Amino acid sequence: MALVHSAGPLWSRSRPALLRKVVRHCLFRTIITGGKGTKLEMFPQKLVLPENHGYVPTLSPREISMLLTTNEARFMNDGHWSSAVQGFESNQLASNYPIEDRRAVAQLTQTDGSLFSVIDGHGGMACAQAVTERLFYYVAASLLPYQHLEAYSHSLRTDLPIELLGWHKFNNAYRRDPVPPTYRNSLTKFVVESLSLSGLEDDVDLVANSIKSAFIGLDSDISSEAMPVAGVFDVDALDAAFSGACVCMAHVSGLDLHVANSGDSRAVIGQLNDKGQWVAKRMSVDQNVDNEAEVKRVVSSHPPAEARHVLKNSRLLGQLVPLRAFGDVRFKWSLQELKNLVNLLDTTYVHSIVPTNYYTPPYLIATPDVMHHRLTPADRFLVMATDGIWETMSNSRVVQLVGEYIEGKETHDHFKPTDSGTKLGEINSVLLKRKATLARKADDHNVSTHLIRHALGADHGKVSEMLTLPADIVRYYRDDMTIVVVYFDSEYIASHQ
Repeated sequence: MALVHSAGPLWSRSRPALLRKVVRHCLFRTIITGGKGTKLEMFPQKLVLPENHGYVPTLSPREISMLLTTNEARFMNDGHWSSAVQGFESNQLASNYPIEDRRAVAQLTQTDGSLFSVIDGHGGMACAQAVTERLFYYVAASLLPYQHLEAYSHSLRTDLPIELLGWHKFNNAYRRDPVPPTYRNSLTKFVVESLSLSGLEDDVDLVANSIKSAFIGLDSDISSEAMPVAGVFDVDALDAAFSGACVCMAHVSGLDLHVANSGDSRAVIGQLNDKGQWVAKRMSVDQNVDNEAEVKRVVSSHPPAEARHVLKNSRLLGQLVPLRAFGDVRFKWSLQELKNLVNLLDTTYVHSIVPTNYYTPPYLIATPDVMHHRLTPADRFLVMATDGIWETMSNSRVVQLVGEYIEGKETHDHFKPTDSGTKLGEINSVLLKRKATLARKADDHNVSTHLIRHALGADHGKVSEMLTLPADIVRYYRDDMTIVVVYFDSEYIASHQ
């Protein structure tokens, strides 16, 4: 099984090589701490770059723009379907090579809705890749009415199953070729289980509950597919299960927006209030030690005697930063299941699989928090991004940057009066406003690129510096960055309230 980039094969790997990756790369990052041996951490502390470190800008503005725009994507609705979604813009910047982040956008074909997600992989790219390929199918199936779900279940047993998704294809996307048969088998099982539970759901928010069941179902399947059976295991499934991924996903249907978050990626709505000010409305909460409610949930899930071990050094069992994630089964499997795998693999690094003070698993869940919001004309856009963006900028700063970008964007276009009968005073008013927003005109033609540029430091010297850090240390100064900005159609929203 190989991951293939749209431009060709990414890599090929032997079974022994991948086993070494599973127990070394996917389970932890190794930092050599001068003369004191080896320290194992899932997420090392960020280093602070001193002002007099000796780096000098080496890239021209044109070279910086070429690097920043490589993975840009843009799609505008242009009336192809009736929706509150006007379009979206997206971009990615790698820190890890290959990049561990993923993104996904798709239109639901059997129901009215669109799906958007950013996926932040850690400990390797395998789990993030699996979630990117699979999660939307689980969500789309979970949202189907009973009769449609029954028809879809039957179609999965044929050579031509009903297509649930119209995917947007990104130019740097990876695909698994061929798709493992376990993917369809697990999805079929999930659909059958969903059919058996149909009608038993809480109707208070059926969409939120359906999305939660999809997250839980996929994570359970990723875990079970990696379980050895009679001493035999699927190497690729093990690779996906022992790496991890945080997911922030949005579902837009009519005027209803649901955002599901599992981990420390984030989503925020940009609103324009009556005073013409940009306001940030939070649509997710980071699930890490900075979230007091999340800390309380994790600690209370285990005996009091474990309280000082469950969260240590601001990490789960002293190792993992996000407190919810897909994969990372070394924080979910029973102790005996992990020991069985240790005995089965029996390699130098495999004994590091079992975390210290591992007594009452699971310590980690993938169940998302789901927030619902009814769109209003004040809601202009939704920003979804992995934590590499939020480490450097606040919600309000991101919304302000996008809002000012939108205001300044009109200066890219020549002014044309909307009506031949427009009065001179009205034209003057518009021109004065355009002049005022001229200072906000951005050089970038994609708002996600604009955000990444500011996350790196905005000024030429700092951006050049951050883009030319050596590959072996760049991860300690900046993370992978992935952004999806969804634009809302205010006129559509106003007319459907």
